[in-house]
Amino acid sequence: MVVKLDSREYYLSYFKDMVETPEILQDKMLKVLIADGWCEPDGVEPYWSVKKNLMIEYFDRAFPKHKRSILNARLNELMQSRVIVKSIKYKTKPYLIKGTNWDSRVRRIQPTLEETSTDTLVTMILMGDNPDWRARYIADHIGDVKQENLDI
Repeated sequence: MVVKLDSREYYLSYFKDMVETPEILQDKMLKVLIADGWCEPDGVEPYWSVKKNLMIEYFDRAFPKHKRSILNARLNELMQSRVIVKSIKYKTKPYLIKGTNWDSRVRRIQPTLEETSTDTLVTMILMGDNPDWRARYIADHIGDVKQENLDI
């Protein structure tokens, strides 16, 4: 097997079977909200706010691979930890706004595998807890080392 050492797709293939934890999905949800400017000053209105059902529909469009019930559960966890709270300004169905723990939770957001550098991916493969990844990496690259020695 000829492996291009700089191939990002090759390194990401090690992680394709990893299970996405609830915190990783929450991080992705918060990144989508931040990227779209949620709770940021927008001219006249200080916030663009939505009701909970519309927020779940918003996440459903952003993450089509996930079920709405999973997205609802992650949103409920964010609300329970007071990262996102219901506004008390309106008596009818309340709008969702950022809560008291928003800033601290946003600082804890981890980069996704697609955002990490190639060097970090290699380090995670070689120094991680999975011996199968190390064995695969070594087996894939031993052929390259032998080939380089033969060319000399």
